[in-house]
Amino acid sequence: MLGRKEVKKQCKICGNDFYLWSNNAKTCSNTCRQENIRQNNNKNSKIWVKRHPEKRKEICHQYSIKNSKSLGIKAQEWRKNHPQNAIKSVQKWRKHNPDKRNAQAYAQYHIKIPPKQLCEICNKKKAVDRHHPNYKEKLKVIFLCAKCHRHLHLKKGVYKNG
Repeated sequence: MLGRKEVKKQCKICGNDFYLWSNNAKTCSNTCRQENIRQNNNKNSKIWVKRHPEKRKEICHQYSIKNSKSLGIKAQEWRKNHPQNAIKSVQKWRKHNPDKRNAQAYAQYHIKIPPKQLCEICNKKKAVDRHHPNYKEKLKVIFLCAKCHRHLHLKKGVYKNG
């Protein structure tokens, strides 16, 4: 093999030694791979994901709710370390969501958050965000604190892992 380091590993299913055919291989053959999936009901395998897209989406959603704090920190670090990629990511989102972006920009320009406005959900913290329940109604927004706004989107499944 040119330029590749041969790494020997033991198959998780049959116990035979094999050389890695990918960085994260756990089995020596396709047959052992299928058996590993069957035994573990592997929720991350490509085969399982293709067969159960809705279950996978729900599992990811529950994970993001449970680990929102650590995922937020990781996302912050990633944006800090990869500013150009973060900008491209925002540009891509804007390209694919023009109606949402237009509603947000319109509301930001035309609707100022009153200085002493409290969050409309918790009524405790100062409102810092505008939320569109329906993006087609550009001027209909509710004022929320950052925490309630984030939780509202997490419940709707708007924020995804990654």
